[in-house]
Parts: sequence; C-alpha cells; structure tokens
Amino acid sequence: MLRNRPIVLENFNTILRFHDFIFSDAAARPRHIVVLRVNAIHREINPDPVRRERVVAALLAILQRAPSLVSLELSSSANGRPLGYLDDTRLVAAVGKLATLRELTIGGRTQSADFIGAVRAPLTKFTLRFMKPAGGLNEWSPTSLIGAISHFAPSLESLSIWNTRVRLEDDDPSSPLSIARAVTGGIQFHALRSLTIAYLVTVPRLPLLFELFPNLDDTLHLAAFLYDYPDDVELDERYNTFFRAAREENDAAQRQLQQGGRRGWQRLKRLVCDVETLFVLNLGCPIGLTIVESCEPDPDSEMGGRVVRVGGALARRDDPPEAAATLTHLTLCVKYEYQVDSTPEAGSEEAPTPSYPGSWDDVWRDTLLPALEPLHALTHFRLVFHCEVWWKSHNASPSQPPARTISNDPFLASLRPTSSQFDFAAVGSAIAHAVPSLQYCFLTSSAWVAETKVVGTFSIPDRWRESRAWRVARCAPNISPRVDKAELHEVTKSDSIDAGGKRREPELVSLHDDVAETIIEREDLVLSFDEVTTMRWKNI
Repeated sequence: MLRNRPIVLENFNTILRFHDFIFSDAAARPRHIVVLRVNAIHREINPDPVRRERVVAALLAILQRAPSLVSLELSSSANGRPLGYLDDTRLVAAVGKLATLRELTIGGRTQSADFIGAVRAPLTKFTLRFMKPAGGLNEWSPTSLIGAISHFAPSLESLSIWNTRVRLEDDDPSSPLSIARAVTGGIQFHALRSLTIAYLVTVPRLPLLFELFPNLDDTLHLAAFLYDYPDDVELDERYNTFFRAAREENDAAQRQLQQGGRRGWQRLKRLVCDVETLFVLNLGCPIGLTIVESCEPDPDSEMGGRVVRVGGALARRDDPPEAAATLTHLTLCVKYEYQVDSTPEAGSEEAPTPSYPGSWDDVWRDTLLPALEPLHALTHFRLVFHCEVWWKSHNASPSQPPARTISNDPFLASLRPTSSQFDFAAVGSAIAHAVPSLQYCFLTSSAWVAETKVVGTFSIPDRWRESRAWRVARCAPNISPRVDKAELHEVTKSDSIDAGGKRREPELVSLHDDVAETIIEREDLVLSFDEVTTMRWKNI
C-alpha cells in the first residue's frame, strides 16, 4: 500500500501519527517507504519546544529506518518565520546517510543547515526552494553553484532552483566560450537533462549554459526574471539595445561552436520562458514545445499592439526566422483585463465615459490573424481568449443607479458566445484560410466579470467558458515522403488553390469534446497551471 503513492505529512500531528503507524510493525512497514514529502510550511510557527522535540525525534526515527527511500521532500517555513525543524543538524545528518536517495527537495531558509554538502547519495533530481548559498551570500553565482553541487555532477539529471536569486554570468562576454570554460573550472554536468531557474537576475548566457550543461535535451525552464537592465531607458530602447546585445552574444557563441566543429544543445523537448528570454536565447536547436509563460502589456499601449508583439514575434525579421518555417504546434493564450468605473462623480448624475478596448472583431482581424499568416508549417493551433472585467459602482443606490451596466459593455457583448457578434465557425474558418497547412483548430472564449458595489466586496454577475474544435478537411494530393520542407510548403499552398486558380474553401469538421481533449493532451497543446489559475476557470 505504501509503495503505490507518495506519503505526505503536512503538519506535526501527521508526522507523529505516521511514526506510530510505521513502528507498530517496525519489521515490515519501514521498508515500504519510497516517496516521503514533509510539508509543514505554515504549521510550525512558535511550536512548543517539548512538542517540537517529539516531532523531530519521530521524523529522525522514520528516516533512519527507511532503507528503500528514493524521493524525499522537506519543506519548512520561510519568509522570516521561525525556521523549525530544517535547522536541526541531526536531521541534516540523517538525510546525509540515506544511501538509496535519488531525489531531494529542500524548501525553506536555514541558518546553519547544509543539506547540500551533507548528501553523498548520487542524486538524479535536486530541487531547492528559498535556499541561499552558504556563507551568507544572497544569490547563486557560477562559483557558488558549482562548489555546492559538483559532487552530484556524474548523476544529476534534473536541477531546479526556486525563490532564490541566480546570477549566471561571466565577467567578459566578448570571448564567450573561453571565458565560460574558465568560470566553470572545467566542471560539467554531463548527465543533466532538465534545468529550472527562477529569479534569474541576468539574461541567460548560452556559453555558460553550454559549458555547464552540455547535454541538456529535456526541459529548460527560466522564470520570474529580475533582469538588471538600466532603469533610466525607455522600454523600446531596452528591447533595441539591452536585449538585442544579449541576443547577439548568444548568436555569436553558437556560430563560434559551429566554426570549431562543435554544437551546443542538440535539441530541447520543452522550453518555458517569457517572450524577452525567448528573444535573447535565440536557440538554433530544434525545440519540441515552447511555452511563453507571460507577456505583460506595455503600460501605455493598446491591447492590440501587444498581441501583435506576442504572436508576430515569430514572423519579425529580428526574431528566429526558422520559427515561421518549422513551427507545427502553437497554443496562444491571450488574457485581457480591464476596469470600468460606472460610479457617478460627486455632484454629478453621470459616470465618466468608460474606455473599452474595441470589439472582438477588431482585436481578432487586426492583431491575432496577421500573426498566424507567416506560420507556413502550422498544423495544430489552439487559441484561448479570456477576458476579465471589473465593474465599479460603489456609490450606486436604488435612487441613483449606475449610469451604465455590464450589459452595456460592447467588448463583452462582442465576445459572448450567445451573441450574434461572436461566431466560432467564422473565426475557425478565417484561421483555416490564413494557414493552409492547418489540420486541427481549437478555440475557447471565456470571461470572468466582477462587480464591486462596496469597497472590498464583489459579486460575479457573469462568466462563461465555451470551446469549439475542428478538423480542417482538405483534398490532400499525393506527396512523396522524400519531399523537402520547401517543396512541402509549395504543395500545401497549391492545395488551397483549385484548377481555375481560385482559393479552395477549407471545410471545418466539428470534433466532439472528448475527441478534442484527447488531441489536445496528445499533441501537448495544454495550458500551464498558472494560465488556468489566472483565468479563474475553477468555477466556470
């Protein structure tokens, strides 16, 4: 029973009860502990010293009698709260003696414990949360990182560093590869396949990443950026100078490798980052799935301009040109949030005229659709468009109702599936016309509308989520399996033209919801957890 699922201990009581359960049959039960997660983050503030000692003793006994333990997670309080059991040196020693351990997650700040240095088992997966380098340093550098985990280099396959600043850079990028080699001291993590870094404070430098992790081929996840770009320059200038300079350095590093008869990474299964980092990395290797996690709107820009920047990045000359020719699967999640104040001003019976983003048709035809047209190899496309609206009517009363109501919102009206203005099939047909290579199309329209009448409270008068999915039927010609990509593009283009030179109308074949979900899962068109959370789909 214990082998079939992880054992999760979420507070002091569960630790004590699990200890009693295990040692009620000490000869048989401890050997079945394979995956153990101790997650007492918010449940150990100012514990009674006697009770705390009982809990630590119970946890020590469990670890010391777990001969088959492979995966262990120890998470404790952070953010200035009492540190609790993670600072107990006896616990560090017990973890260090786990010879069977292969996966370790340490989550929480400690003042004295050194779990990294204590572990001698050949870890394959290592995750750190809120853990700073030893010696009072505030951020990880190449030197501190290598010094801490170099003994895992032969075995480590996955490394994740969360909630701690990471500065992976060299002193002089002008000679990228030689400098990177000097910085790493020749130490390389040849077994590493997946890397996750949050709170990266410098743009990613490929020379250093290539040198440290030469065989990375599964997942590269770079998140929660704190880039050190100058604050005294405008946003456009940051794009034109800061990010472009870093991109050119990464491009030069890859060219230098090719000239020397070497290559960087052969391929990546998954790349997760924001749009700026996607631009800076400029990776030349094939990538199975790219997830652009976030692209916040510019403060002074219209929604449409930013959508062009997200989608059109694949087609602009200054972005990877190979993307438009090779991208086959694309999930585009667009969220738009705006506020409308319908509260009458003091001494006036009329509310200020709200500013709306326009109509769905304007957003769709002027921004999203043009971004798809250059994607000549696209076969699977999923578009999720979510709208979040906050209506403010704090001073409204029966004698003085708000001058405008949610039903007057023209943008919501144009997006609502029950409205005659929103036509799923028309959007799907437009996509199929714009992308002749398209085989499957998935479209979701959702909204979450909140109305605040009293400060600090709100109601939800309207919300929806509706989806449609289609297979795009075309009369496909016989194509040789040896045809190259350029020829395939020409054949696909010609397939949309009939004998009379007129554009052939693609036919949309509706897919059942179950079939659509199966294809979305199979083709990796799923949304990230953060995307689903921010769209408040749980109750829609």
